Amino acid sequence: MSSEVETSRDISEFAGNDRRGDTTLCLFSSLHVYHDNSAHSAALNMAIDEALLEHATVPSIRFYRWHSPALSFGYFGRFADVKSYTRENDLVRRWTGGGIVSHGDDLTYSIVIPASDPAFAESSVSIYETIHRALRNALIAPLTAAGAIFAGLITGAVILENVFAWPGVGRLLVTAVSGRDFPVVQGITVMVAVMVLVINLLVDIAYAYVDPRIRF
Repeated sequence: MSSEVETSRDISEFAGNDRRGDTTLCLFSSLHVYHDNSAHSAALNMAIDEALLEHATVPSIRFYRWHSPALSFGYFGRFADVKSYTRENDLVRRWTGGGIVSHGDDLTYSIVIPASDPAFAESSVSIYETIHRALRNALIAPLTAAGAIFAGLITGAVILENVFAWPGVGRLLVTAVSGRDFPVVQGITVMVAVMVLVINLLVDIAYAYVDPRIRF
């Protein structure tokens, strides 16, 4: 299996006074994280899940993608409910979870909990709710950082274009300042400010998409 594997981590190290850490701490004391770098076929994804189900000795979560459109249905699902989709999608029976799920460019995850682990006594609904809540909270910080990084890329063009003598808006701004061409300076300043505002707006909209509790 081509994947990056994060070794077992003591989640209490990350919890502290952070409520986001407490969300997972109440369910797992340690967790193996598997992240597949490349997309796989539906059959191979389910085969990897099966292997993980048989050999995992500690709670494990696996993140993966799909090579082509697929439809997975729960272990106790009926084939008659999904047979009409076989022409358009790869059809596989899922080893974990239930229901009928369409897959394409989505990032999917599977959770495997050994019967010997205390979390095994929890209901599957409760476990998935806890994991979803932890992932949702964890995505807020990267979204904020992404907005700041994109804004930095825009404003940093002034330095990069002048250092490497690249033609562009940043170099034009420096040339306009040196020549006291105030209309050009004002136009570029307004344009950059609008772009930064749009990026911040998109980040705020993404907040509401990731965490439904956030409303504007």
